[in-house]
Order: sequence, then C-alpha cells, then structure tokens
Amino acid sequence: MLRRLALQGSQPPKIVVKVVTKAVFLSLLCYIVSFGYIYYATQPDVIENTRVSENAFLPGVVRPRFDKVVSLSAFAKGLRNSFKEKTEKNYVMESLRELGLEVYNQSYKLHSSYSIPKVKREGENIYGILRTTKNPSVESMLMVIPLDEARLEGAALALTMADYFKDQVYWARDIIFLFVDPYPIAVEAWLSAFHGYSIDNLVANPLPRRSGTITGVYIFDFAGTNFDYLDIKFFGVNGRQPNLDLVNVANVIASNYRIPTKINNLPQKESEHNFLIESFVTSIYKQTFSEVEGLHSVFGSYGISAVSIIGVSSRKSNHKIDLRSLAIFIELCYRSLNNILEKLHQSYFLYYLLSPNKFMSVAFYMPISGCFIFSMIFLALKEYFRKAGYGIPKALIYNHILSLGFYFLTIFVFLNNNIDKNIEKYILLGGPITLVFLNFFYPLKSPAECVVLRFVFFVEVGLLIGATSLLSISPGLIIGFCSTLPIILLLGILKSGSILTKIITFAFHPLCFLYFGQFALAYLNFDGYDKLLTTETPFILAGKWLIEALIKSVHNHLVHSSIIFPLYSIFLTSIFGHLMSIVRFKQELLPEPVFVTDEKQKVE
Repeated sequence: MLRRLALQGSQPPKIVVKVVTKAVFLSLLCYIVSFGYIYYATQPDVIENTRVSENAFLPGVVRPRFDKVVSLSAFAKGLRNSFKEKTEKNYVMESLRELGLEVYNQSYKLHSSYSIPKVKREGENIYGILRTTKNPSVESMLMVIPLDEARLEGAALALTMADYFKDQVYWARDIIFLFVDPYPIAVEAWLSAFHGYSIDNLVANPLPRRSGTITGVYIFDFAGTNFDYLDIKFFGVNGRQPNLDLVNVANVIASNYRIPTKINNLPQKESEHNFLIESFVTSIYKQTFSEVEGLHSVFGSYGISAVSIIGVSSRKSNHKIDLRSLAIFIELCYRSLNNILEKLHQSYFLYYLLSPNKFMSVAFYMPISGCFIFSMIFLALKEYFRKAGYGIPKALIYNHILSLGFYFLTIFVFLNNNIDKNIEKYILLGGPITLVFLNFFYPLKSPAECVVLRFVFFVEVGLLIGATSLLSISPGLIIGFCSTLPIILLLGILKSGSILTKIITFAFHPLCFLYFGQFALAYLNFDGYDKLLTTETPFILAGKWLIEALIKSVHNHLVHSSIIFPLYSIFLTSIFGHLMSIVRFKQELLPEPVFVTDEKQKVE
C-alpha cells in the first residue's frame, strides 16, 4: 500500500480528491447528520437508565429512625420570633451551640462598581461542625441551607436534623451545617476561604476552624411546610456537574418513599421521545446561559459534588410532602453518603440527565461535536489544495491582538471601583463595534493571504468547538449549532465579496446574535404594540437584557471563574474578525483546488 501511494507522486489519494470537490456538500451533510444523531441518541430505548454505581452507598437499605418532631416545631417557633426581631443569625448560632456543635461565622463583602440583580454585596455565613467520634476529621459532609424568612421552615428542619444527628454514633465523617444567604456569592465566599483561595473584589474573612475534605453536598431549599414534588438541580459553572451517583441516590431514596421528583422542573414523561429531546435542549441552554442558577452551581469549581433539592408547591395537585417525610429523606441521604469508602468516582461526571431515570453519557453526546468539527475539516481541506502561494495576512494577527485587548480592557474596568459604572456599558457594547470598524483598516491584499486566512479560520473554528466541548460541552454545542451553518452559507454557498454576503455577515456578529436571542424572549413577553406608550417595546427590552447578560457574564467570570465571557471576547470576536476580512475579498480572485491528473502525470 505504501508503494502504491509513493508511485502516485504529487497526486493525492482519490478519496481526498473526491472529498475536496464535494467539501461544501459534505460539510452541510455533517451539519444535518448532527441533528439526525440527536434524534437517534435521545430515543428512550437508546439512552441509558440511571443506576447507582457505587455499591457502598446502599441507598434505601438503612431504616430511618427520625424521632425529633417536637424539636421541629420548637425550632420553627423560635426562628419565626427571631425573624421578627431580626436576630435570626444569632438564634441559629445559639441553637447550634446548645446542641454541642462547633459554631463559627464568616463575613464577606463584594467590592464592585457594577450592579447585578439578585446579587447580595455583603453578608454573613454561619456554620456548625458536628465532629465524628469514630475517625479523625479528615473528611466531611456538607449540608447547605439558605437562610431567609421565606425559607424559615427549611432552616428549622436543618436545626432539627442537627439535633437528631448529634445523638447518632455511626457517623464516620464530620457533618458541616452551613447557613448562608440565598445567593451563590455567599457560598463562593465560604468555599474560597475553606480552600484558602482569594477572589478579586470579594473580601471573605478566613474561617476560624474547618473540617476535612468535603465528599458530597446537599442543598435543601424548602419554603413552606407541604410540597408536591422535589425539584433536583445540579448544573454548575463551566458545565461541571456532580457525580451522577449523588443524584441517583437522592432519586432512589425518594422513589422508595413515594416522593415525586423532577429534573430542572420539567414534567417527567420519560417514555416520550419528544420530552427527552426537550429536556436535552433545555439542559444545553441552561448550562450555557444560566450556569449560575443556584447555590449548587459554584461547588464544581472546587471539585465538590453538590445537588440542590428544592421543594415545589402546586395548587393543582393534592399530593403533599410534609416536613417529617423530608426529615426522613435527609437522614437517608446523609447515611448513604456516610457509607462510601472513598471519593466519588465510580459513576459519570460528564452526562446529560434527561429525567430521573434516563441519562445521556459522554460517549453519546460527543459525536455531535464531532459532526461540527468534521464540517470545518472538509472546508479546511479544500483551502489546503488551493494553489495561491503563501502570505501572512495582517488580519490573522491583528484580530487576535485586538480581541485580547478588548478582554483585558473590560477586566480592568470591572476591577477598578473608581471608574464610572456607565463606562462598563460603553466598553461591552462599543468594544466589539470598534473592532468591526478597525477590521476595515487591514484588508486582505492578495489571493494568497485570503487562502491562508480561510484555512486558518476553518481550523480555528473546529479547534474552538472541540476544545470548548472538552471543557464544557454545552457552550461547545451552542457554538457548533450557531456557527457551522452560517459559515457554510457565507463561505461555501454564497460568493464572498458580494453586497448580500457582507450584509448577512453583520447579522451573524456574536453581539447581534445575542441581541436577536434577547429580542425573541422579549417579544414573547410583549403585551402588544397598542401599549407602546406605557410599556417597553421588545427592541428596548432586548437591549437592556443584553447589557445585563454581558455584565453578568463578566461578573461570573471574575467571581465564579466562568469561561463564557473569555469565549465571547477573546475567541468569538476574533473569529468574526477573520470572517469579515474573508467575505470582503472577491470570490472570483481565488483559484480553485488543482490536482495533477493521471494523464498529465504520465506525460511528465
């Protein structure tokens, strides 16, 4: 075979010639195949059933012994009075101290000139440590409870569980009870101090005492006394999810005690294919654009598995889950977590949980990214065989440098508290627009430069999709969905250099793309054009939401280490700069791929 290839000389294999000549068609085919594969991979008979891989959990085997109903009423009454007097945190600390726990508090404060809705700037965390008597304090289990007046019953239940847990002798790990303000910034402050990690603009006092490595976390968010079902949430920053066993254990225990559960508040119809597709699309959207959706979202950055259990009430349902049932549920969750012998590793960390009993593992969803990458490979291969010489375009260098400058300028402005907060909006909106206008100052001057830039452009897009998918699958899929088809349309089907191509290209700017998405959401909430004088139009509302989304992405990057803003500012803006330079160059000046035919090779 090697001899046969060597005799071909400069002639590439026939399969390569066919791929190059049909590159645009194959790229479009790969894009279409990705949707067909999604339809296939989400079928109920194809995706896997959930299971507990770690046998040491023994979920549902232990028998509950909870007998502290009287304490539950007493703590609820005490908390209700303390909230009236605004001394609820002192009450929690005194109650934990009376139970024999080590009790400490921690203050935190966020220094920033920008404002974000639903983000508290300063507060106080309270935590109590129940030390194990069987082993050294090298490992711990964490229970997180959001503390405010609306969640009074949940805090009372946590205090009751502390009263119950202290009397048990089978605990092999410390148990930490963490009472925080119902904002992710509060948990981030406590975790950063727990691990000795500092965050810019977030001043968190060091913890007076700490416990060992945290093996697992359950966040219990209960507002009320009766619930219809438990909503399970677990999406983390940058797609970091808890070990699937931690979610499955909660599901198994809930099903054993006939407690209904849902995933991301979606109706559970696991036998219906349409529901599984909807759940898959919803998961991709939330992991990308709502990655900080609760207290559980920030644990993944520290390598800790965390799951939020939220009690949901509905007037339409007659099924009620009372606090005593929840107390038994909590007891079994922590007794199961207490049974494990080592750090959670048996089950998956990379998955899409589409329902309580169905999940899609990494082996099933990565081929979707592969389809988008192959689309770019086919187009890059066509550029490789264009005979146009070699030249390094200025756009290839300047686009990356200017995008990096835009990123660092934005970070500098957001970290500087002495700058007017309106400048932040000007930077976020004016920065990308300025890069678009600067692109006209370094156009492509020759077909050689255009061919080189086209080749690098396709390779960069493919690498971006692949690398992002490995770091966080959902943003990688979003980039693939939103960029592959426009690239095929602009650089494969339409002719570059035409006025139509240039106009369409501007519509695919990342900033325009985000605005169109916000406009669609705003239009769905719009009352009607007959109320223009009394309500904001979708155009104005989408603009406000766009600015809020951009500011929030920068905040999540600075405080929670999110990669969404760097993806947008460093990579997507520079890649769009490449695209703008390419579409302004006339297609007629580019040579077609040339191959040496067999007849010419014989003559030579």
